Amino acid sequence: MKRVTKRGRLRRERQATGPGRRKVPAPEATRICARLRQFVREHYGTLYELREVIGLPKSTMQGWTRSKGPQTPDTATLLVLAREARLSLNWLLLGEGPERRGALLTDVELHDALRRTLIADLLGGGANELMVERVVPAGRTLYRRIVQDYARLLKRLTMDVGMRVLLGPPLKKSAPATRKARRIMPLRDALRGAFPP
Repeated sequence: MKRVTKRGRLRRERQATGPGRRKVPAPEATRICARLRQFVREHYGTLYELREVIGLPKSTMQGWTRSKGPQTPDTATLLVLAREARLSLNWLLLGEGPERRGALLTDVELHDALRRTLIADLLGGGANELMVERVVPAGRTLYRRIVQDYARLLKRLTMDVGMRVLLGPPLKKSAPATRKARRIMPLRDALRGAFPP
């Protein structure tokens, strides 16, 4: 049995040879962080916008962007990314499959398929092939426009439904008012006077 004279000596020996928590090799860590930065850039714009969505500390996310020895996300952070940002862990860790969880195609395949389908439909309707090629934007641009249009539509629908709830029929007096109903009732009464039915 070896006699351990310094506290850190045993720990270093265990890390070097034995089982336990291991660090991700540097080339793998660099590739993982590059894929993560690519995902953030394409879907959120900046790390800080992603930070607002999933609520991670600034220092954690800055570790992913270091050029020397980037830090890979830990297991808890990977779970948050998979659940909140719908990031596919297979794609992030291994570079395989689509970027988003539940997607059937990778983003590039989806963008290309969308553009090809649109061009085929336009050509099937009798459009000039040269004009179609010039007018139809790249698949990525098409996809972003579709997502933005649906985001605007959902925002309008949410606002419309919210106004209907606020301007709806009065709550029953016999039913005990919930905390949310108590907050809405004064606002609804004020709006009812401003917007007659």
